[in-house]
Amino acid sequence: MRLVELSVLTVALVALVVLGGCREPEQWSCSVAPSRYDVHADDKLDFLGGWEHVATIERSTDPAIVPGSETPPRLGAWEIHEDHLYLRDATHFLAFPIERHLTTGFDTDGYGCVADDPRPWFERRHMRVDWFTALAVEPAALPVDPDATVEALGWIGEEVLPFELERDDAGQLQVLRVRTEYLVTACADCEHAQIAVLHEMVRVAD
Repeated sequence: MRLVELSVLTVALVALVVLGGCREPEQWSCSVAPSRYDVHADDKLDFLGGWEHVATIERSTDPAIVPGSETPPRLGAWEIHEDHLYLRDATHFLAFPIERHLTTGFDTDGYGCVADDPRPWFERRHMRVDWFTALAVEPAALPVDPDATVEALGWIGEEVLPFELERDDAGQLQVLRVRTEYLVTACADCEHAQIAVLHEMVRVAD
């Protein structure tokens, strides 16, 4: 499958960050109380290159949807927009809401802060993504009946974090795992089934 090309916005971001000499703001405004989730901010450069995506059923209220079922691996690329982070392949995509764009990911206390920075969002190097709310628009992006209807619930589990990151020794993001729950309806007269899905995204070697 042909790898999806990076969006114009992502390419512009790299040019601005790597070549443009990103200026740091003089003022900071911490607008969110710190918590185990609020301290996380993502470096946009981590999302360059090609990525392989597999969706796996972790649990289901419908016996016909078997835990362990998974989609075939699909090659795609991330696109960074103002309000959403997309992972696109040739026919499907996942979308994660972006809460805000930051100039840096952390302040001296280790908390993610919003910069008092007049620059537009695409000139800011970091972003805070809402990993609780993964959106798969078409059922074919999940290991379920492609004729079913799917409604994203986000992550409502309590036993584990909704996302996991793995980095190499150089600090580059290599694996991203995101858990999301969905309501699946196979037919007009069918009852809803609730499923939990693990989305695993793995960086593809250049």
